[in-house]
Amino acid sequence: MTLQQVKDPVFAQRLAGDGTAISPKHHEFVAPIEGELKMLFNGLHAFVIENTSGVYILVHIGTNTLALGGKGFMAHKKQGDHVQIGDLIVSVDEEMMKDPTIDYTTVILVMNNSQFKMLEKTKPSLTKAGETTVLEITV
Repeated sequence: MTLQQVKDPVFAQRLAGDGTAISPKHHEFVAPIEGELKMLFNGLHAFVIENTSGVYILVHIGTNTLALGGKGFMAHKKQGDHVQIGDLIVSVDEEMMKDPTIDYTTVILVMNNSQFKMLEKTKPSLTKAGETTVLEITV
């Protein structure tokens, strides 16, 4: 989906960066790029990876998950780890994923997008974690 379709105005208005959003069907969230896990938020609802070109990718799991305080989230990597595309970073309890009061719409943002020449958003209807390209960046 587009960022404009995300219910959170910070993401919808691109205040945290430009990118895309997905509606996850699975409870595991993986590294979208190879690089260093620069930040793993305390609530485990978001993480940032920096690649060797200096691109910072934020993966923010859900729009109202901060309020959970980490409940139901499990980290599989730690801050400072080197990760490969498709490495499992965070998982969410499968039963919690069924809770209709929690919006798990996940945004994938290039936080420093103004430093790069092109940010292209592909529009696949179905994505596969670690395999489907949803953003292309020209460095």
